[in-house]
Amino acid sequence: MDFVFFTDPLTSVYGAVRPALTVSKELARRGHDVTILTPYSMLSDFHKVRIAEIKEKIQRSGKTVLTKIPLLREWMKALILPYVHEREKSESLVINTSSSLITEADAYYGQGQITKAIDDMSQSRDFPLRYKVIYKFIRGMLVNLEKRLMMQFRENSALFITNSNFTKSLYESWGIKVDHVIYPPLDLEVFRPTTQKPSRDYVLAYLGIRGKETNLKVIKELARQGVKIKAFGKSSKEYEKELSSQNIEILGYVDDNTLVDLYTNALFTLFTFTHEPFGYIPVESMACGTPVITYDKQGPKNTVSHNRTGWLVSNDEELVREAIRIWK
Repeated sequence: MDFVFFTDPLTSVYGAVRPALTVSKELARRGHDVTILTPYSMLSDFHKVRIAEIKEKIQRSGKTVLTKIPLLREWMKALILPYVHEREKSESLVINTSSSLITEADAYYGQGQITKAIDDMSQSRDFPLRYKVIYKFIRGMLVNLEKRLMMQFRENSALFITNSNFTKSLYESWGIKVDHVIYPPLDLEVFRPTTQKPSRDYVLAYLGIRGKETNLKVIKELARQGVKIKAFGKSSKEYEKELSSQNIEILGYVDDNTLVDLYTNALFTLFTFTHEPFGYIPVESMACGTPVITYDKQGPKNTVSHNRTGWLVSNDEELVREAIRIWK
């Protein structure tokens, strides 16, 4: 059987495109013909999976000032003038994982509404004030437009699937019928313990999108109290300045092999977030044999088993207390 995946812009192999890429890679390995259709791609080749840009077919949907953020650019274009990509007559199974490309699909894979994410992010102390003010004035319009867009995804898909029970509840709050919940895949040939004698002499933290996946206040407080932290992910002068401490080592982006070693040898993985429908970080860490400390909410609440594979806490203060207790 042939497979076609619609995705958001392929600016990396992480984020919302990761489930489609992981499944595509495995299907291609098993001998299936797989094509990924995307508005924009920085990937020219991916494990025998064909990648085709359809950017030229949706130019009529308008322009936006968000040219530096391809995912938001395509999403805004879809909100204003949604473009329905015509499905070619074939025997291919079509799976749509995109937040902007509408097509007749056998299944739509919902990973959460963007306005729901911004709602949570705008409450964070790390979210820039100027963006909070702007979003406050345009929120109502964006929510209504995204509801209309999501209804079109539902109408054009035989099945509507979400990546977690939490995400399911988000869509259902908008009156969208969800047929199934299927959690994203993880390659266990890659994410597994690399040693039986881990060092356990540091805590691993993730530096992601400011105001969404990273709480700098918590990281700084733990470092102040003597916790040794290795932080991977985004690396910027802003982060380096704010996290300047002899107890914090900022690693920036690392490849999967390095990341697996980091997970394996950490005492635990710290995952602070504001909005996380699923959360790959906790799942990757647990697959490498390392427990996770995170919040008792949203996606991670459904993947981390309290006092078995990690610890779930209610707020920042409890997280700091628990992390220091475990460290000592």
